[in-house]
Amino acid sequence: MAKELKVDGRMKVGTLKKNFKEIFNVGIRVYKGQRFADEDATLASIRAESAKGGDIAIHGATKVGNVEKMFKDAMGIKIQIEDKAGELADNDLTLSKVGEEKTEPHTTGEPDTKKSPDKEKKGCFIATATLGSASHPYCENLRQFRDRILINGKKGDLFILQYYRWSPSFAGLIERSDFLRCISYYLVIKPSVFIAKLALKKGENKKTFL
Repeated sequence: MAKELKVDGRMKVGTLKKNFKEIFNVGIRVYKGQRFADEDATLASIRAESAKGGDIAIHGATKVGNVEKMFKDAMGIKIQIEDKAGELADNDLTLSKVGEEKTEPHTTGEPDTKKSPDKEKKGCFIATATLGSASHPYCENLRQFRDRILINGKKGDLFILQYYRWSPSFAGLIERSDFLRCISYYLVIKPSVFIAKLALKKGENKKTFL
């Protein structure tokens, strides 16, 4: 049976996110201006003032880039599609394809200290929720710190595994609260980025840094 989701202005942001997850198995970021939209807000209440509004039907065979364009053109709303790792999905993939992509969890007792493609694909959940975009320069700083330093030894690798186990839940809370985003920005993201930049600048590897 073909996957389809009908969207209208009366739908709430939280309902849209839930439906996207249930039907297409993908995440969706919904914005009001430059910030994440409140989950209790209706789509009609967050669209651009110049937008006429209208109903749209999303299909699993629709490409990510076209879905984002449909929301922008028909409803005046900026959205972004996430893959399973919390990163922005490839615009040329269909929703069904993004939802089918598999990630292999690490299940052995000992942490795997070798760099793997799966880890490189995973995003900075908390940083993305705080900053509003996985393409923010701070997110890139943290990814470089992970890939060039943390991932190269046992303690850093163990930290990465625990981070990806627990951070999505915290990221979900941060995404829904302006207050938590502010706290996270000043108490978590900025100090973390400072440490990451310092370590990368000194060229220290993970074995000497931790």
